[in-house]
Amino acid sequence: MSRFLGALAGLVALIALLVAVPAQWVATHVTDADGFTELAGPLVTEPEVEDELARVISEQVTARLALSATLGPVVADVLSRAAGSVVDDPQFRTAWEDTLRRSHEATLGDPDAAAPDQGQSLRLAVDLGPLARYVVDRASGQLPVTVPAPETVVVPITSEQVGEQIDLVRAAPDYARVAWVVLAAAVVVRLALARRRGAALARLGVGALAVAGVLWLAVRGAGRLLRERGDAAEPLARAVQDALVTRATASFNDWLLVVAGAGLAAVVVGVVLRRRV
Repeated sequence: MSRFLGALAGLVALIALLVAVPAQWVATHVTDADGFTELAGPLVTEPEVEDELARVISEQVTARLALSATLGPVVADVLSRAAGSVVDDPQFRTAWEDTLRRSHEATLGDPDAAAPDQGQSLRLAVDLGPLARYVVDRASGQLPVTVPAPETVVVPITSEQVGEQIDLVRAAPDYARVAWVVLAAAVVVRLALARRRGAALARLGVGALAVAGVLWLAVRGAGRLLRERGDAAEPLARAVQDALVTRATASFNDWLLVVAGAGLAAVVVGVVLRRRV
């Protein structure tokens, strides 16, 4: 009976690890505003994202001015060149981080704060207001007309209903905490019931390596699927999606290396303990 319970505890531990790692990554880099800003902050240095940011800001700001057919393109060109020339400015990076935080709050903030007629599909968007205000301020001396800085410049990221996904992201910290507790308890039970703890530890290490491999394959497939089936109609949204998927995949793979390293260490320690017995 104890052998069966030990094997069951080992299986539970691996399932818990399979849940804990992605849930903790989402809680750290998506649910948390600081983590999301750290993950997505470098996107502004991607050439395609830079170009699309300049285009959207110039088009959106100019469209609100109702200028003549002659003056409109002039203003748009000045704003576009200004946006492209200040990308490396620390203040521009700060404005980009403000943009990310505002967008994060709009997407994952308190749903009761949204307008009653605003669906979740409309809330998954990037608000470029801080960037637009900074660009308008920097370009003001070169503009032939006075251009008011916009409060918001919202660019939808997806047209799909994402209410369920957003709820899962909000709940990720809770899932992670429960999964880590279950994992710790299952490992303790597995080792406590094992006749040869070294062998049990080695098997848990092999299981951790297997979990890392499964998650690596899953993330690789999910990233490919997102790139192929992304529904963003706005080129900026598409550029942000592709760049963010690349960064998120690389970040998660770093976590998987840690999991694999811990699994390998458990195998080595388990083998050593088994030989000493």
